[in-house]
Amino acid sequence: MILAGIGCPSPRVTHYSLKTNEQRLRNNLDILEESWLTATVRSEAYRYRTTQYHNNKVKNKRFKFRDLVLRKLEAKDNKESKGKLGLK
Repeated sequence: MILAGIGCPSPRVTHYSLKTNEQRLRNNLDILEESWLTATVRSEAYRYRTTQYHNNKVKNKRFKFRDLVLRKLEAKDNKESKGKLGLK
């Protein structure tokens, strides 16, 4: 094992310069908005492709008058729904 005081410094520590570091931080701030816009465009493109994929898989079904369909039962009270379903 190499002691911490004896070990070789990392390249990050060796090549650190306060002036260049500040300049690079400013450059990063300049391109931050562009990166954000790129990510937003990619996200919207993904959402669009996902929507198109889903819509292509959905089968259209036309209902005629008097067709029997299932509908969601929305009960006002929990006791009423149990009574309608025959539960106690």
